[in-house]
Amino acid sequence: MKTLSTNQIQHIEEFLISQYNIKYQDTRDEVLDHIACEIEELMNEGAYFQEAFKITFAKWHSQLKPSLWAINKTPKLVVNQLAKKDTKSLIILFILSILTAFIINYTINDQLFILQIALMIMAIPMIIAGYVIDKRNTYSSFTTDYYKEHLKILGGFSFLVLDGIVVLYYYYAKTFTITYVNLTFLVFALFLANWSIYFAIKRNDQYNKARPTIQ
Repeated sequence: MKTLSTNQIQHIEEFLISQYNIKYQDTRDEVLDHIACEIEELMNEGAYFQEAFKITFAKWHSQLKPSLWAINKTPKLVVNQLAKKDTKSLIILFILSILTAFIINYTINDQLFILQIALMIMAIPMIIAGYVIDKRNTYSSFTTDYYKEHLKILGGFSFLVLDGIVVLYYYYAKTFTITYVNLTFLVFALFLANWSIYFAIKRNDQYNKARPTIQ
């Protein structure tokens, strides 16, 4: 059974860096493992290394191209796997946000108090974003930076939504049904807060996993 030599593996890794600009070692290792296994399979079927190399990279080219919405030109292969896992959790968080908002709205009659609760909840993403921006870590990987960048976006978006709600109330409070506006805002505030907390926990978990390797 044929296996790749150290020089051949190094050649693949250098190609990944030069052609696809994969910055992070953890993502590069993951992609390298996929590519190397397929090249070895083709070599065991009779192909030469260079032939197997070209066939494999031609097959994986679309997945190795950088994702448009992720940071630092990370390949779609890696981003899509991570995003798929997060999407399932975010759907659950959204459902929980709706249920929580309806419970709060049903149990509290004071609409002004509900608005104050929503405003306080909306501050959570901004606080978390400020924390991750200010915090200086000694370890950086794709997953930690992925969550950090998204937390910063969520914090900025929460600030814009907060301003929008203030403008909405100032100009249209007399024409809008305040109950429905409050309920919608509360759902949105809860979801953004839950989203930020979820990403902060995921980022912290990824960082703690890597910390023992720091010298």
